[in-house]
Amino acid sequence: MTRARKWIIPIDEVPEHQSIHIYLFEKTDILSYVDKFKREVFPAYLELPLNFDLQRLRGDVLKATEEIGLFPFSYEGVESEKDIYMSASLTWNPDSRDNVSTNPHQATLGSRSHRFGSASLYGAEKSDKNSYTDGMSFNVKTPLAVYGTIGDLTNSFSRTLIRSRISTLKAGRKESTRFDFGWHNDELIFVNLRVNIPIVSSPDYAIQIITDQTRETFKIEEFSLNPGSAYAYDTSKNHRPCCKKLSVQDRINMIYGISPWFDFDPIERAWISNEFYGEIHPFDMLKQGLVSSFIRV
Repeated sequence: MTRARKWIIPIDEVPEHQSIHIYLFEKTDILSYVDKFKREVFPAYLELPLNFDLQRLRGDVLKATEEIGLFPFSYEGVESEKDIYMSASLTWNPDSRDNVSTNPHQATLGSRSHRFGSASLYGAEKSDKNSYTDGMSFNVKTPLAVYGTIGDLTNSFSRTLIRSRISTLKAGRKESTRFDFGWHNDELIFVNLRVNIPIVSSPDYAIQIITDQTRETFKIEEFSLNPGSAYAYDTSKNHRPCCKKLSVQDRINMIYGISPWFDFDPIERAWISNEFYGEIHPFDMLKQGLVSSFIRV
């Protein structure tokens, strides 16, 4: 395949009935490169060293979330999962049409119309511009994102941050130990590479991914998230955070959403394909330090 062409997509051109990433699928050749990389073999997940002062970061995360608060996800106006999974946003969309709150720290925590686990996140169903499912529109940093050493880590990302948050899975809740808890999927990693950074954890917690689901087979990959590392995995596959047994320790994660192949220019109000578009798999970008200077092999 020849070298990828450069694309410039002004957000004002995106129609109201389409999210930005769905518009990219229609107007660019990104899916041809997605297909190219899907023919290659990549691991189910990456674990890379986080070259950062974890003790200071943990202190600032705990202090900031205590000051700012943690909030439950909300879908169709109903708080989900009885406050088991609590979060605060690192990015927000000032133009969002369905914020659940005027507080920017609740900006990525659901909408009045979205159902948890809907395929609309990655394009199989309706996904409107400036809706919760329009993940690339959540690209403005919140005050939490630049708080203390959180800001040092946030500013290390050389690609545009999109829908991102800090999330806590509360300890001592039997619901999180059930097999039906928390299954969902997100956008393709070629439009949203989600980087998980565990701040507080224990061996009781894990991530599970359904890596193969056919009539003949059903395979789940499971791994723990250990503080001091950063993780990425194919979140377009069904996956979930889970508690393997009741824990006395909350699990706290930072979840950065990264646009690997398109960078947002706020002056031009346009998404512009970068030099890695169609050339380097997002996993390899992360490994080579092309996403964050603090995360690389």
